Amino acid sequence: MYTDEYKEALTELIENKIEQQEKTETISPTPNIINIMETLQASIEQAKIKRDNKTEKEAK
Repeated sequence: MYTDEYKEALTELIENKIEQQEKTETISPTPNIINIMETLQASIEQAKIKRDNKTEKEAK
């Protein structure tokens, strides 16, 4: 009797990938939550500091 080894190997590969996908779906990492207001305020403060440093250098 003929055995299609390629088909068997392919089927096994597909089944393994499906099992791995199911495992990764159950263990989902927590999303990277960013408080956008804090980020924007920090950016504004950095811009102010750079601007102030630039004007101090020009005043000298």
